[in-house]
Amino acid sequence: MSTEGRATWEKKSALQRQSRGATFQTILRVGKRKSLTFANEKIQTYLYAKSVTFRPN
Repeated sequence: MSTEGRATWEKKSALQRQSRGATFQTILRVGKRKSLTFANEKIQTYLYAKSVTFRPN
């Protein structure tokens, strides 16, 4: 790979990383609101199931 080609390749991949990071952040921001209630329900179910099936030795 020529140094010139390598420079453009690195620039491209850096840009891709940045945009991917930005989309990831947006997904996280939007997903957080939606998944928080979902996660809470899951945790509640899990804790309930744990407390029901937990048998001390």
